[in-house]
Amino acid sequence: GMYVEPLKIKVERRRTGRAAIAAAMRTQFERAGVWALMRKRIAASMYTLPGDPMKIDCGYRPNGVIKMFHAVSLDGDVEAAKVLAYSAPQLSDGVSRVEGARLELTAVVEPLRILSAEDESTERYRFGVETMERQQIRVLTVNDLARAAETARIALRL
Repeated sequence: GMYVEPLKIKVERRRTGRAAIAAAMRTQFERAGVWALMRKRIAASMYTLPGDPMKIDCGYRPNGVIKMFHAVSLDGDVEAAKVLAYSAPQLSDGVSRVEGARLELTAVVEPLRILSAEDESTERYRFGVETMERQQIRVLTVNDLARAAETARIALRL
């Protein structure tokens, strides 16, 4: 009846933020047929320090490079961008030491929805992107994922 209906609407809410980006990432890598071949939830502690709780979403090793991808939402809060930026040099050093490979770390973010040039969320978004790029993290949006997945498919010779 009347009192039951409105509850259903809440369940339909689309995943937002990091969960939505991670889901888009998985979908595109699955479409390209590479998801099954990728490492998932890569423990940063293998490369940084014991006790490091960070898990990088996924990655693969086409040659002397290890490519890692991590979903980072810049919508509302840039803490995740700062954490990844902070971790990047240690991750990179560790990958070089442990795997004898170069790390190519990519953050996948939502596209910027420009509301106005002076908008605070726009400034935060740009801050997040620049903070990561300053630590040699490549920043892609979900719109670039199909291309990244295609690159993976070719690299893994599928």
